Amino acid sequence: MSKSYRLIAVGLAAVFAVSSAGVAQAYPAGTNPTLGLSSYSRLAPGDAVTASVSRIYKGCNVVIGWDGGNTVSAVAGKTSRTAPAQIVSPSIGGRYVLRATFGKGCRSDQGSSVFKNITVGRLVRHSVAIKTSSSSSRKNPTLTLSGKIFWGSEAQSGVAVTLVLTKPNGSTVNLKATTNSVGVYTATYGGIGAVAQGAYTVVTTLDPDGTYAGSVATSRTVTIRK
Repeated sequence: MSKSYRLIAVGLAAVFAVSSAGVAQAYPAGTNPTLGLSSYSRLAPGDAVTASVSRIYKGCNVVIGWDGGNTVSAVAGKTSRTAPAQIVSPSIGGRYVLRATFGKGCRSDQGSSVFKNITVGRLVRHSVAIKTSSSSSRKNPTLTLSGKIFWGSEAQSGVAVTLVLTKPNGSTVNLKATTNSVGVYTATYGGIGAVAQGAYTVVTTLDPDGTYAGSVATSRTVTIRK
């Protein structure tokens, strides 16, 4: 092999050695630890999520779990990560924090814990609107409050919601409704002298439960004239 080729070969070997070392040293143990999870995009209440912590020191003790809820303990192995552990999600839908808390000897540069914000339960498409039989208060109009609740393209039937109608003077009226087979719910408000002139808005709340993460929808403002 000529001298020039030997120099090129040595140079390439040095480049690869530096590059490999750079990759290996990119995230050493204790640097930028991460909380890795199994798929949780459609995590239902009571389902189990699989979690593990990476980039921590061997022998580091970690407690993984929901803030104020179920937890499990795990220990990092030779690969600077914990074995996958299953944690049961909360039984009521909502937005929760899943946290990995580090024990002594973990020497993390990210503080005492790492966490992820996770939504448990179905996230729905929710809308509500106000329609009126007349825009004139003198004609004693009826306000029809109607909305829809869908999970993806699937209508959600039998879902109970609370509607809060805000009147022009700031007082409110609470109404209840339930979605039908096509995901629609309806409530009405009216009567002689009930609907005065001014602006009306409705807010509908689907409370979180064993299926849904909860949802709030607000209508556009409807104005009634004299």
